[in-house]
Amino acid sequence: MLLYIMGVMDNVAYKQPKFDLLGIVEPKVFNLPNIKSPLPWLNTSISLRQDIRRLIPYAKSIVMVGLIYGRRVNKFRLNKNYLIIADYAALRDYHRVLRHKLNSLALMIQENLSTLREYSDKKETSLVSNFNGIQHDGGNSSFDFKYRVFADSFPIYEKGYALSALGGTFGKNNLYQSFLGSKVVLGGLITNLSIDILRLLLEHIHAENSLLYTDIYKKHRAYHVYKKRHALLDKQYSQNLCSKCTACFNSCPTGALQPGKSFNATKCISYLTIEAKGFIPDFLQSKMQNWLFGCDVCQDSCPFNAKYQVYLTRKQLELRFGKVIPNVFYWRSLRRFSYHGFYKYFAGTPIIRMKYKRFRQRISWYVKHILGVNS
Repeated sequence: MLLYIMGVMDNVAYKQPKFDLLGIVEPKVFNLPNIKSPLPWLNTSISLRQDIRRLIPYAKSIVMVGLIYGRRVNKFRLNKNYLIIADYAALRDYHRVLRHKLNSLALMIQENLSTLREYSDKKETSLVSNFNGIQHDGGNSSFDFKYRVFADSFPIYEKGYALSALGGTFGKNNLYQSFLGSKVVLGGLITNLSIDILRLLLEHIHAENSLLYTDIYKKHRAYHVYKKRHALLDKQYSQNLCSKCTACFNSCPTGALQPGKSFNATKCISYLTIEAKGFIPDFLQSKMQNWLFGCDVCQDSCPFNAKYQVYLTRKQLELRFGKVIPNVFYWRSLRRFSYHGFYKYFAGTPIIRMKYKRFRQRISWYVKHILGVNS
């Protein structure tokens, strides 16, 4: 269920536990297809992703959160003299940002456990007395709180839990589609608290310290539609979201997305520039347009995103992620990066995963074969 949509905007550091989306859900069993992935760890963790309780036996509830990272398409993006990186990569690494925020949220939950009884009495509930995690010691009650944080780095079916906790649907581009667009990074917090107690705690924390950003949402069309019609992304709408649309299929440069076929990760530009080992074959590099790291083509071509995607300013992105760099670079400026300059400038961003060697290979290939510059 979606607990909150809005919060109150504060001038706080990006490390504070504030999110764009937040909801809770109970662990469940997913029927995931046994499709071989080019990522080895996905093939060895299918059973764990189907039921998180096989790995975390104490799991009773999961907090799912999301951060929006959408940026307006840069006017130089279609200029072949410029190389581009995916929007999420031009920010501080979201894995670290979300884990820091979620750990802070877990500490807040732990600190507020002592006040749960008082808060629940005001709500006239008996939730505390029913919680089997209470330990009695000399008349004092304390909660044995256990938790585990994850942000795209743990064998859990994030998209499935996001769908249940935050609403939304899956697009034909194989991405989770929130009611604020698909440009959202996901993370979560697994706890041993019952879902009713966790909801009570989050309501209390949210009342004391807003857990959500508001920024531009009240001015955004999606918020007003959602507020008037809660069923914006209900089951019926989700089924009709993509309907007969093939925009993402038609726009995919390498053919990773094709109608009637499973998503081919080995052709995806994001996989090729981030996860693939060795040199990228020429026939694929020639189809990668001017992407240097990652790819946003299928998201930027989506009609739903064109209508509902929330785009943030640099200041709003800094509020969420702390560090923001350009997502478009002139090719000559990229060639000037030395080994140490590369790691210094892109420090803290996902681009570091590319390594300097591949960074140079991609630029050199593009300059030689696309721009026709040999020197």
